[in-house]
Amino acid sequence: MPNGAPRRQDQRERGTRAGAGGATAIVIAPSGPAPRAQAVRVSRAPSLARRWLHRRRMKVSSLMHPDPIICHSHDDLQRAAQLMWEHDIGCLPVLDDDGHVVGMITDRDICMSAYTRGSNLRSIPVASAMSRGVHACGPDDDLKRVEEAMQQFQVRRMPVIDAKGHPVGLISLNDIARRSQRGGVSAGEVASTLAAICAPRPLLVTGPQA
Repeated sequence: MPNGAPRRQDQRERGTRAGAGGATAIVIAPSGPAPRAQAVRVSRAPSLARRWLHRRRMKVSSLMHPDPIICHSHDDLQRAAQLMWEHDIGCLPVLDDDGHVVGMITDRDICMSAYTRGSNLRSIPVASAMSRGVHACGPDDDLKRVEEAMQQFQVRRMPVIDAKGHPVGLISLNDIARRSQRGGVSAGEVASTLAAICAPRPLLVTGPQA
């Protein structure tokens, strides 16, 4: 048998066992007449730490959609629906007359408003159907903080604003999920954020108290 054959076999076995062993790997020492097995501990902490630091360094600006399509609070729902249809989107930041973000409106908001009021979209102002109390982020915010905010406030999309409150972009959970395919964000982290967003919210009951 050629002298190189045992060495190649040792290398194959070493790679197989190290890959299958997870945190604990069995390393076959190739030197010496009698290969000897040595158990070593392979720490995953460095890779996890690097990934965590990468997420801390990854900025919103690297994932956001710049120059988002917007509407104004004085627009009617017909205008908002038209913009969503033309640009194939389901959400719009809503601006006031000074260009500040004051709300968000989705295709669901439009449908529910039209259904519950039984009115034409042209007769319903965006201001009456939009969600107020917007949760926004900045372009230099860490991606990790944005994920935490999405989980806390159960939102899938966040407008990105500058120091004056003007919109400069839009980031969504879909953007983060697509980034996970290229590394830097794990699928498990995306799943955890989605699970938090989809968690049942407390039911608010309004009406006269007994």
